[in-house]
Amino acid sequence: MSRLAALIVALSILQTPGTPAALADADAALKLKPDAAPALDTRAHILEALGRREEAIADFRRALAIEPRLSGSREGLKRLGAAP
Repeated sequence: MSRLAALIVALSILQTPGTPAALADADAALKLKPDAAPALDTRAHILEALGRREEAIADFRRALAIEPRLSGSREGLKRLGAAP
């Protein structure tokens, strides 16, 4: 599966029940390209939905370190009460 396809699958699954499957897809995308800020952002949102706050914060921060303009990651950190 291409990294784009894996990311798209993860995003689509996040919008429906079954976020653990979305997490597996986001992990697969990051195995292909560990520094993909959009994939990190996606995984952070999935982790947040799963209640895994600290892991979500770490991924949001890592995504912003790579791509500082990712508004979704900034908003995620704000929702979780964490600084960028």
